[in-house]
Amino acid sequence: MGTRNLTIVQLDGAYKVAQYGQWDGYPDCGGIEALTFARKLADPAFRSRFEANLRKCSFLTESEIEELNDKILREKIADWREVYPELSRDTGRRILDLIFNADNGLRLKNEIDFAADGLFCEWAWLIDLDSNRFEAYKGFISRSPLGPEHRFAFLNEKAQDGYYPIQKVADWDLGSLPTETAFLETFKGMKK
Repeated sequence: MGTRNLTIVQLDGAYKVAQYGQWDGYPDCGGIEALTFARKLADPAFRSRFEANLRKCSFLTESEIEELNDKILREKIADWREVYPELSRDTGRRILDLIFNADNGLRLKNEIDFAADGLFCEWAWLIDLDSNRFEAYKGFISRSPLGPEHRFAFLNEKAQDGYYPIQKVADWDLGSLPTETAFLETFKGMKK
């Protein structure tokens, strides 16, 4: 099901991943997938490898994205989503696994501005490796600018259609993540 969402990772004081996903961003799908990955970070070897590979990733510039799009058209790369899965809207939370397995790093698209779209960004799943937190964000909440205490207040100026950036609705320490049942219970009663 088309449920637009973001998968975000922060490390070293910066967003290293801001992956737009077109599909299944709801807690019972995208949320569980992000939670499952976050749970693996309790293993020091897993976390160390993920952080090392994450530090090798970088964001493409707008001109690099245009050049890549031109290349795909010019070379008629029909299966571009398989060649460049890290750039596909279909990848969603799988970006975390791609990074874990990319020892040379990946070039990614920075889609953090989508967090400003509180109408269309329905959910976001954020792993903050600096503060050791796993956070859940939801759109379709705020019709007023966010205060400075909110993570995405810096995007207030980019809000559209009368909805302001996504807001945090839950967070957990990476060392004490909930069971799937408790996780889903957190969102019970929230409109999809």
